[in-house]
Amino acid sequence: MGGPGRQPPVWDSDSPADHGDPTPGSAGGHCLLLWDYAGTTDTDLVTLLTWGSKQKATWRWVRSRIMEAHGLAWGQLHAPGSLYPAGDDWAALVEANAAYLRGVS
Repeated sequence: MGGPGRQPPVWDSDSPADHGDPTPGSAGGHCLLLWDYAGTTDTDLVTLLTWGSKQKATWRWVRSRIMEAHGLAWGQLHAPGSLYPAGDDWAALVEANAAYLRGVS
C-alpha cells in the first residue's frame, strides 16, 4: 500500500486517509490516457498512462474526476468490409459521429 509520498497501487475514490486527499481536483488537473479496461462497473479496473508509467484505477475514481473525454477510432486497424469483434459497422460509426457533430440526435 501507499505511504507518505507513495501512490496507492490502485487509485480509488474510496481510499484510506493515508493515501492523500481523495477530493476531486485536490491534486490539480492532469491529462491521462485510459489505456485499457476490464469491465465498466464502478469497481472494475482501468489502466491509465501517466507520468511515464501505467497506473491502475477504478472506474469510480475515473468518473469522479473526469472533466473532458476524447475517443479515437482508427479505420486503418479495421479489416475492409468486415465488422469489429463487437459487431460494430465502421460506416455506421462514421455516420453516427458525423450526425453527433452536426447536432443531430
